[in-house]
Amino acid sequence: MKLDMRFNDGSAARWLIIRNGGIGDTILLASVVQLVRMTNPDAWIEIAGILERVELLTGEGMADRAVSTERAGWESLYANDAPLAPDLRDYLHSFDVIICYSGGNPHQFEKRLRIHPQQMIRVHPALPSSHSHEHITHFYCASLHGLLAFFSIPPPRLAISPGERDSARMRLREMGIDFSTFLMAMHVGAGNQDKRAPLDLFGHIIHDFSRNMPITLLLTLGPADQTAVEAFLRLIPAQIPVYVFANEPLRILASTLNQCDLFIGNDSGITHLAAAAQCPTVAFFVASEPSIWSPLGEHVRVISLKPPAKR
Repeated sequence: MKLDMRFNDGSAARWLIIRNGGIGDTILLASVVQLVRMTNPDAWIEIAGILERVELLTGEGMADRAVSTERAGWESLYANDAPLAPDLRDYLHSFDVIICYSGGNPHQFEKRLRIHPQQMIRVHPALPSSHSHEHITHFYCASLHGLLAFFSIPPPRLAISPGERDSARMRLREMGIDFSTFLMAMHVGAGNQDKRAPLDLFGHIIHDFSRNMPITLLLTLGPADQTAVEAFLRLIPAQIPVYVFANEPLRILASTLNQCDLFIGNDSGITHLAAAAQCPTVAFFVASEPSIWSPLGEHVRVISLKPPAKR
């Protein structure tokens, strides 16, 4: 069923979705953006947050524009004892529907976001309670109940354009990567060290694959991964070509991972990025609960390494 929101003048609704979160949190919000777009194909959708991250949720079938909540004026939204900055007030006034994912007081936030009485405002918790057992995409999409009619929730995906795919493939060729080999990407780090699977496990996988086929390895490296990647490089057989992609812009990295034959990583934002970019993905979960936080899709396999609960 499709519910197409329109107003008296016949114009489609203007939606604003606000979420300041990590890479993985932002990518998981793609399910919300996809639902809004599928049910309101003519709507204008903007998403506000940390710019490089929310830009991932733009493109065909997704949001029309991403804006930064780090630009001047946005801080006034969180200053409850002061008026909104005039530019921010004017900006918020232009939207018919505003959904904000926040850890703050929802009633207080709703009052600050509502500029005129006709607006539909939803303030939803940024994170589920510790007692929640539903997947995070279902938790996020609960903010749409009563606004949209939907019966299923799509797995998060990124809209990678043909031009971005072509650019990624050309760049990899220029780097000397041989596409006749099996192109494997790995992310052996994670921002939280408790979420890291043993490096030996990744090493055994590389050795097993290399016995059966020629492979090329792409390692992704973020700000917290330097030590883990340096240690892992010592475990890789010398005959395997290795390319390290350090602190890549996220859209470029997504396009690169889209070209890979397999991605293997820990519970991290980059693993969610690979899965949403439609790369076949294996995700190791060591600390988090995969039934809540795992990437989704038929091309995703989740392996829980959590120790069994004590009875």
